[in-house]
Amino acid sequence: MNHKTEIGIAVIFSLRIFIASLLILASPMTYAGVDDNAAQPSSAQSKEVFVDDGISITFLFAIERFSDDQKLVKPMGVWYDKHHDEIYIADTGNNRVVVFGVGGEPRFQIRGIQGLSEPLDILVDAESQIYVSQMEKRSLQIFDFRGEHLMDLYAPDATPFKPGRMCFDVDGKLYLVDRENARILVYDTEGNFQFQFGRKGTEEGEFQLISGIAVDNAGRIYVADSKQYPVQIFDRRGRFLYTFGARGPRKGEFSFPGGIFVDTQGRLWITDTFRHQVKVFKTDGTHLFQFGTFGSRPGQFFFPIDIALDENNRIYVLEKGASRLQVLRIQE
Repeated sequence: MNHKTEIGIAVIFSLRIFIASLLILASPMTYAGVDDNAAQPSSAQSKEVFVDDGISITFLFAIERFSDDQKLVKPMGVWYDKHHDEIYIADTGNNRVVVFGVGGEPRFQIRGIQGLSEPLDILVDAESQIYVSQMEKRSLQIFDFRGEHLMDLYAPDATPFKPGRMCFDVDGKLYLVDRENARILVYDTEGNFQFQFGRKGTEEGEFQLISGIAVDNAGRIYVADSKQYPVQIFDRRGRFLYTFGARGPRKGEFSFPGGIFVDTQGRLWITDTFRHQVKVFKTDGTHLFQFGTFGSRPGQFFFPIDIALDENNRIYVLEKGASRLQVLRIQE
């Protein structure tokens, strides 16, 4: 994606958020702020927000601040660390990464003084190393569990490089989106480059604006694209397999695909940012269900941009427009 396209999309996104903010001001926020008294949500805060064909999704609570005077600002990435049962948020507008327990209690933060600038996405590996991609940084920065900078990862061919979305596979290999060149770079657990696939284009196996990436237990790679085919699927070596998804207003169609996550059952959870929804599919593209509408109430979304799930059926939906993280639970 060239620089003009990136700026244009950012302007459109900001205008949509501004207009939607005017519409939403009349509706009060109904989520719990995070402080000492609200870290553990009460049962009264829980609310069933979706029921269909034996599936129930319940709103648990929301996070919109690290402390009373430190609200989230236009966050872009969320990660659940299964090793420590913690939630990491790339708090983009505040140039920091904030960390919470799964009950919403604040733990710690990595701030701009440690070298962060507009963090875009975040991962934590089995060794508690923290990977942070940033909007304008030409490298992927890696920190230790205390937030001390360890090293940077660069593109293998010394080409201009802007790291974006990323994920791990079951073996710990890193799949990193290069926003500058519309490709995927793959690294082993030691940070050694392995291979790459994809390029800028409109054909199968090519990308325009990669918005999310996930890898399932079989090694299949799922890439969401906000301007190209909504979802493309590749084998473990980056060879194109198939694509699914259509753009449109009907059920199961997309407006602006965002974050993507594969759960333990092999289902794909995808945020549709401009439709203010989460859509769920089988890996073959069969649409299962979707939930969410535009708004600020529990189970409503305001430009959801990223998503994660944990092994206890909790769903983490990050909203750039509302500057909050909603935590929900699925029961089936």
